[in-house]
Amino acid sequence: MVEDVKSIFPEANPITFQVYQSLAQVPVAYNELALLTQAADPNALVREVRQVMNELDPNLPVTHLKSANDRILRENYQLGVLRDMLGMFGMLGLVLASLGIYGVIARLVAQRHTEFGIRIALGALPEEINRLVLTSGFWMILWGSGLGMIGGIGLAKLLQIGFPSMPHNPLSSLLISLGVLIAVAVLASLWPARRASSIDPCEALRAE
Repeated sequence: MVEDVKSIFPEANPITFQVYQSLAQVPVAYNELALLTQAADPNALVREVRQVMNELDPNLPVTHLKSANDRILRENYQLGVLRDMLGMFGMLGLVLASLGIYGVIARLVAQRHTEFGIRIALGALPEEINRLVLTSGFWMILWGSGLGMIGGIGLAKLLQIGFPSMPHNPLSSLLISLGVLIAVAVLASLWPARRASSIDPCEALRAE
């Protein structure tokens, strides 16, 4: 009795029932052999394995001899390309989101230029103006992140349906992405907040 056989393809379900038969009793034209080794680099044993098979039967062809990792990468090459493309789109989305947050907060500071000048004239400290701007940005980040988490969980469920054998841990991935986005958003909010805290009250009131 052995464990269920797992496929190298992420979209395939594990084989729950499989029987191993002796090659001497049930010979077939094509076979796959798997070797378990403790070598650091399994590819270094390819030549030795081929030599041993040649000594056993010189007329027996041995093809596609490679390590399990190389086999998995080759069979899932298209998924790897798709993964890289989605990763680049994700990075592009992060950059665009950061620019959007910066633009929105910068516009907010420009619209409240006079208000911040009056606050400073009445004795508000630069730290309080910074906190006011960053708080406004934080609430926007919080709302956007909440909507993004809902969409991310839904997408993870769809991926789990399409690729049931692929390991899924959407919560940790979403939390990491959320932390990165919040950190980038806070950095994008720092410059507008600094500009707001350095407003000259006289110029703000004169412009009004």
